[in-house]
Order: sequence, then C-alpha cells, then structure tokens
Amino acid sequence: TFLCALPVLFGVVIPVLQLGQWAWLNQTEWRAAATLDALGNTLMVAALSMCVCVAVAMLFAYGNRFAKGPYTNLLIRIATAGYAIPGSVIAVGIFIPMVWLDVVVADAWMAWTGNSPGLLLTGSIVAMVMACSVRFVALSFGHIESGLHSISPSIDDVGRSLGASNVPIMTKLHLPLLRTSVCMAGLMVFADVAKELPASLLLRPFNFDTLAIRTFELANDSRYLEAAPSALLMIALGAIAIMVFARQAVWERPKQWFGARKMKGQEVTV
Repeated sequence: TFLCALPVLFGVVIPVLQLGQWAWLNQTEWRAAATLDALGNTLMVAALSMCVCVAVAMLFAYGNRFAKGPYTNLLIRIATAGYAIPGSVIAVGIFIPMVWLDVVVADAWMAWTGNSPGLLLTGSIVAMVMACSVRFVALSFGHIESGLHSISPSIDDVGRSLGASNVPIMTKLHLPLLRTSVCMAGLMVFADVAKELPASLLLRPFNFDTLAIRTFELANDSRYLEAAPSALLMIALGAIAIMVFARQAVWERPKQWFGARKMKGQEVTV
C-alpha cells in the first residue's frame, strides 16, 4: 500500500499542496482579468472540441458498423491515430493547409465583396479546435465503439424487419443505449483538451490564452506564485471531468447487474 501510494503522493498530493500555498499567497490573481479570460477560453475550446470529437467518433463508429470492411477499418484506424502523434506535429501539419484555405477564402471574398475578411481559420479558434479534435478523437471513438459493440446486431435486424432504415435505428434504438458511452467519451476529451499545451500554443489567435498557455508562460518567467491559480483551475477542470466519469462508470455497473438479476427472476408472458 505504501509503494502504491508513493506515485499519488509525489505526483498529486505534494504538487497540489505546493500550488495551493502559492495561490494562497497571491489571492488577487484569482480575480485577475487574464485568469478569468483564460478560464473562459479553456471552457470554450474544450466544449467545442468535445462536441466535434463526439460527432466524428459517432460517424466513424456507425460507418464501421453499417459499412464494415477492410478499407473502412483501415481508414478509421488512420483517422484515429492522432492520439499517438505529438500535439506540436499535428499543429504544424494542420497549419499549412489551413493557411492555404484561408488565402483561397480571403481572395474569393475580396473578389466578391471588395473587402478582406482576414484570416478566418488560423486567425480564430477554428484551427485550435481542429487540432485538438484530430488529437483526441481516438478517445471518444474508443468509448463509443465499445458501447456499440455491447448492442446486439439482432436489434438492428428487428428494426429493419419493421421497415426502419439506419437513421431511425440509430436515433431511436442506439442513442438511448449509448447515452453513457457518449457522456464518458465527451468527458475524457474535455479533460484532455483542457490541459493541452503544444497545439494550443502554436495555433492560438493573438491575445487568446488558455489556462495551460497562461500557466506555461508565467512559469517560464519564473512567476510561480502568479501561475499557481491557473494551474489549480486547470487541475480542477480535469478532476471534475474524471470524477463525473468515474461516478458514471461505477453507477452504471450495479444498475446493469441488478437489472439482469431482476429480469432473471421474472416470468415473461405473451
């Protein structure tokens, strides 16, 4: 027990206590406009990336279920390989085509209206959300795919025998059963995007800081007391997401077990 507690002690307890001490010594930083703006930016980027990742993961999972084949599986594995690639590499790979697309859109808008729209993609949070989505879509896909595997294909066959197409089967049969998997997938993406630094640092617009960026910049200048509140807020966002995730996972298993026991002892009449 002592050996297992050492990583938690040195990796979580002692650093959080030290950050808490520094944050207590610099309480004005909690109300600073830069800290509040970074918190709002982090929530916005994490929420948008979560929605994009869940939507793309649903598309991949259903493509693999309804049009399963070697090529579909290969394309999905390639598309979900971003989690194994460093965030800085993804940021550089996304930046080049997005700059090209920005120039094409700006030239077309200029020719049509006579006004320059500026950089619509790389000058906004679109590039950040895209990079985070490419990086973490594998997390959401794993949860949603495992949830779909738990749904028997006979349910799809019953729906088709009643005249339903794939879309009604997905919306009326699968989605209520996938509610827990979708929530867990979104929470995992939210927690990881909230602390993502390399891609956010390279693709952020001007004067747009997240909690991870603000913590990094302050710590890089050896301003540890000022960086402590941003670091604690970042830890809190991830901890809340993981706590909700763990609570949902713990409550789901007893519900399924007791439901199975209850159904086993009931008589079914037609």
